[in-house]
Amino acid sequence: MKSFPFELSGGQKQRVMIAIALAAEPNYLIADEPTTALDVSVQAQILDLLKHLKETENIGILLITHDLAVVAQVAARVGLMYAGELVEEASAREFFSKPLHPYARNLLKALPEGKQKSQMLEAIPGMVPRLNREFHGCRFAERCKKARPECSQHKVVLQEIGDRKVRCLFPENDPVELPRSDVVVEREQKDVPRILEVKNYSVWFPIRGGFLRPTEYAKAVNNVSFDVRRGLTTALIGESGSGKTTVARGILQLLRLQAKITGSALLNGKDLGSLNGPDLRQARVDMQVIFQDPFSSLNPRMRVKEILLEGLESLHPDIPASEALGRIEDVIGLCGLRSDSLNRYPHEFSGGQRQRIGIARVLASNPGLIIADEPVSALDVSIQAQVLNLLNKLKRELGLTILFIAHDLSVVKYFSDYIGVMNKGRLVEQGTPEEIYSHPIHPYTKALLSAIPVPDPAYEKWRGYVTYDPSVHDYSVEKPSMHHVEGRHYVYLSDSEMVKYIK
Repeated sequence: MKSFPFELSGGQKQRVMIAIALAAEPNYLIADEPTTALDVSVQAQILDLLKHLKETENIGILLITHDLAVVAQVAARVGLMYAGELVEEASAREFFSKPLHPYARNLLKALPEGKQKSQMLEAIPGMVPRLNREFHGCRFAERCKKARPECSQHKVVLQEIGDRKVRCLFPENDPVELPRSDVVVEREQKDVPRILEVKNYSVWFPIRGGFLRPTEYAKAVNNVSFDVRRGLTTALIGESGSGKTTVARGILQLLRLQAKITGSALLNGKDLGSLNGPDLRQARVDMQVIFQDPFSSLNPRMRVKEILLEGLESLHPDIPASEALGRIEDVIGLCGLRSDSLNRYPHEFSGGQRQRIGIARVLASNPGLIIADEPVSALDVSIQAQVLNLLNKLKRELGLTILFIAHDLSVVKYFSDYIGVMNKGRLVEQGTPEEIYSHPIHPYTKALLSAIPVPDPAYEKWRGYVTYDPSVHDYSVEKPSMHHVEGRHYVYLSDSEMVKYIK
């Protein structure tokens, strides 16, 4: 009660907002994206709280979200919107098992759950139309693979089919196969050179000190070691506050003046912490960042052409103007955008298109390493699929190397080649997706994976969660260390815990 907002975690702040809403004793609660940008553990807590309020306080809840797995977890009835219209309404069970509208069916197909890295996600082509235009017929017809001439000629009304509603002239009634979360991950055996080596890396922030008083530190990251291999994706996962982004900011040399940093981060064999002046600028050319919110990093007063040229010229000041223009035209096409996009402003694009512009800006400098910090967390499943497909395509064609920071564990399972699990500033488990998802060892990893929502109401109704209790570790007598399990699988436990947890 006495804390300031900045002293609270994301989940705690969301709980405060729920408490503010409940203070007026409402009969109905409108929850607009209440779990966006939250990790799976905190998300599960918030959703459990909403379900508890619904059951004990008899509060009706209108949940607005783009996360279909969250919908499957808490909703009794689902309404699907497209281009300003309600296109389908049904019970959650019917919506997920047998959706009628093509848009609903395509959204479910675009989910990464159960997909292999060799599979492209089934993204919906095109984008949501602008609402300031005049529509004739079905608003989804331009993007529908099964559209007929009648779909663009006749007004489409919301028709009732039993206790369901659908806005479609030719609704489909076949069941769909829901994405599975237990699909075995593809095994990849690749021995490729390291582009980034992080060794015994610690980031401590000073919190107290002064004249004749020793400085005290908050240990945000403590003795972390991992590597990123050329042409592959290494993911860092964990709850909010686990230290994922702090590691990335330290590697980018953005915390030099704010924190005490020990250990090393080697980019192509060069210690980033020892670089200064031109050497550091060159290192930053070789490392580029894809941000979570591309709109906040795009100047709204500049056209896309100016944004891309500004970034390229700042990193490569000696490049001729004609070459710079040719390069940005190449990368904008590579990212699936038309050349006329260069003359438009950021607000004229969708979220997925803005993320493509952010990726194009990164590619223009031809970096060796890309750090992607939650690049798809705020996108709906279709746009998310488009961005992931683009990154996969660029990985294959350009050999991109990516450090991927995310809390969506379904996306991580699909997209990554190696995973590090962080908890309270430490790496507690590392391994390939197959090793982590199929054979988790650390209790924290097991709890984290158990919280992954699944887009199947029947499964969500009966599923059980694994809780993590840090008190199970008694390190006062026996200190933990990083143990090798097999392959590239490592876990941070004491010797006696290894005997206990390994089956």
